Amino acid sequence: MPFTCPPQTSITDSELQQTFPGLLPATPNGDSDRDSTGLLTPNAVQSIIASLKGSGVIPAQNKDLKMQGDASRTSKQAALLSTIKSEYCFYDSRYKYVLEKIFSEVQQGYLTNTPTTSATTSATTSASTKKYISLAQALNRRLNDLIQLVHAITEDMTTTSTSIDTEMTNTSQSMQDQKKKLDQQNKTISSNEATMKIRKEMVNYSEEKARHTDNLLKLYSFLNVVALGLLVYIYKAAN
Repeated sequence: MPFTCPPQTSITDSELQQTFPGLLPATPNGDSDRDSTGLLTPNAVQSIIASLKGSGVIPAQNKDLKMQGDASRTSKQAALLSTIKSEYCFYDSRYKYVLEKIFSEVQQGYLTNTPTTSATTSATTSASTKKYISLAQALNRRLNDLIQLVHAITEDMTTTSTSIDTEMTNTSQSMQDQKKKLDQQNKTISSNEATMKIRKEMVNYSEEKARHTDNLLKLYSFLNVVALGLLVYIYKAAN
């Protein structure tokens, strides 16, 4: 069952740049640790896992688990799972908040982009939008890194442990399901024409919403006609 993260309605720009003291390194991995698609290389992932094992966040070996017993194993996995969820929600809530800021900025710019708009205002709006797009790119990458790392941790625990918590596996799968959406969003916000693409998506959404509303109105009209027919039928039957 997928887990949900509570939304945050107010986050400062400084808080958007903070990192979570969890599984991912405080300093994001650079390009040398990534492949051509931007994903962490296997060596980079294994290096992080080795560090987490060394600090005791991940049980290092199967024999240690046997010696510590089922209660200790369950406790360690529960702590790891709690950290994973907390870290994911930390970045997820900030990422969604930034996306909302971008949509708001783009929409406001679209509405105020008239011939009478001053050049100063346009420049300010553009700089602000670019700032949030840059933050969104960084948060998108952190989420992708975390999903990739959790998947590797789950696989590692499956091969080195006698058992693994079902919730741990389900959580990893739930995060994997979000990866396609993140990848698609990353293509949009990393594009040189990000603002234009976002505006286009917003127009498409508005048009689809309008069509949906029109269909609902037609449905309600149909249901009203049916209800009226039933009332007439009941009236005649009663008499």
